[in-house]
Amino acid sequence: MTTKTVTVAGIIAQHGPMIAHIDQTTPDPDLTPEGFINLLQENSRLLATSSSSRFQETAEELASAATYLADALTLPDDDPQQQTLLNHANRRLNRIDPYL
Repeated sequence: MTTKTVTVAGIIAQHGPMIAHIDQTTPDPDLTPEGFINLLQENSRLLATSSSSRFQETAEELASAATYLADALTLPDDDPQQQTLLNHANRRLNRIDPYL
């Protein structure tokens, strides 16, 4: 069984449009990893204030993904733990309803 390698750039490319939709902005093709993490954190804080349980669950997923990504960025590219953290972040973002 082959394992797909998840990268920060791949996560941004896959989930950036969804985050822009939540943020009601246009996707930024030049978004840096740090900028993407900031967007996740900002949107998490915004959605967490909602009385909607759906928005609150999304806020938790965004916050968790931001934490996993931030932690992954502190590790060298050849550290196997980095891939684990990127996989966790990607799974969290995959759980979000893109039509939020």
